[in-house]
Amino acid sequence: MASVDINAKLMIYTLWGEPVVYCTANWSFNKAQTDNTLVTNIKGVSGNLPREVLDTIVLYDVKINFFTSLTDNIWVTCDPGYFTKSDDTKLALSMPGSPSWEELFQDNGYDLGGREERAKSHYLELLETGKISSQAQHSVQTAQIDLHHVRKWLAEQDLKIVEQKQIQTSDRWQERKDAQLKAQRDDKPIKSSPESIDAFMQYLFEAVYRKQRVEEYKWRVNAYIPLNTSLMERSDSLFKKFRHCQSFTPPRSFEDAPNSVIGYRDCLPSPLDALVMYSVGEDDDYRCGYKNKDGKVVLEAQYKSCYDELKGIGVVKRFEGTREETGSTIGLCSGKCSGGASTRYTMLVDVVKWVVINAKGEVLVHEDDTEPVFGFQATHFSFLDGNLVVTRRDEDTYQELIYDNQLKLRLKLPEGWEYEGYSEDLILIKSREKVEDGYSSAYEYGYVGWDGKFAFDPMPANEANVFENGKAWIVDPDGTGFLYDKKGRILE
Repeated sequence: MASVDINAKLMIYTLWGEPVVYCTANWSFNKAQTDNTLVTNIKGVSGNLPREVLDTIVLYDVKINFFTSLTDNIWVTCDPGYFTKSDDTKLALSMPGSPSWEELFQDNGYDLGGREERAKSHYLELLETGKISSQAQHSVQTAQIDLHHVRKWLAEQDLKIVEQKQIQTSDRWQERKDAQLKAQRDDKPIKSSPESIDAFMQYLFEAVYRKQRVEEYKWRVNAYIPLNTSLMERSDSLFKKFRHCQSFTPPRSFEDAPNSVIGYRDCLPSPLDALVMYSVGEDDDYRCGYKNKDGKVVLEAQYKSCYDELKGIGVVKRFEGTREETGSTIGLCSGKCSGGASTRYTMLVDVVKWVVINAKGEVLVHEDDTEPVFGFQATHFSFLDGNLVVTRRDEDTYQELIYDNQLKLRLKLPEGWEYEGYSEDLILIKSREKVEDGYSSAYEYGYVGWDGKFAFDPMPANEANVFENGKAWIVDPDGTGFLYDKKGRILE
């Protein structure tokens, strides 16, 4: 059990209509209880830990809950990042995050509907009351502390103690032997009294015990210190973000943090106002690009296929050059040939690939190399209802995963189901395989929330629609249609 102090501050901004969360923190180590036999408590610099040992203690995987000023039942969870050494005035190394409005605030309520609207309303209320910049109370939700190097130092201290006691035991035995030799020189008889025999046995026991203790603590001193893979992964992920966001400079102090966040604006994928597709040409000369809401061209018409809107990110077919294709034609011949004459030809064809881009036209994901982004090679991806739907498929598994417009994983759909649509916090999904229902078969349809749970049991149907105003139209396999509410009840 370790005790630490964490000093943290939270900032919430909006950039291009989306929330940006940034928290900064530093920390200090107070004390910890140990399982050592000889040293059961350790304390910071003011205690028994030297500076060089204290600097080896690592605090990581920290998440902090910041409670808003309006109510204790609503809070923001923030990751302060990669912590520096204990008692260091430098802030933890972190970058701002941009969660969706639905994920901005956490609460103890049971009504999970309309989270986006409720979050925006709460944020506006904080602005109107002037309490958005007040000192928010915070508490640690989760944290890990690495004390492996301290354990080694403690083992070294214990080893010194047991080695000293071993020396003391040997010294006492040597004193006894010296007394025996002196008695022999003085020609005095040595009597083996019960007391001397007990003392000899006690020495043998203590010598063996001390030797075992020394070996035990030597083993502890040389014990393997495991690699902190969680911390290494966090570090790698963080520095990759810094490399992709060179306009953001970590603040030097709590006071410098607001100015530092301004540089993050240029690191967002794009202004999140939707860009609208436009096209030029027809057939083989068809090209598409994007304009802003004022009609100004943002991305030139350079793509072969575009979705209607580009909001933050978009999926397009991009030209990647040309390649030669060869073929042959068969025609009539004269003379001694029969059947026909074959003519070889070569032609250039366009090479196009699906890519995910931002509003600057930068490629974020390429269909030939998706593993660095998703952790697997995707077989398909599409941008639907503001969500990037990515398909992962192998011999035994078919699964679709949903990412937000910052390529952050939001939800893994159940295996064997496909994304059909999204509305009112519920995702309509459809089974890939038909299920038997009496004498007929039909696909199953279901509605899943962002928590991954079905709103109600999925059902066989010929057709199902997303929810509108709390109602969804579902057609049974026999062709009968009904309106359902979000609890799966048929409405009159």
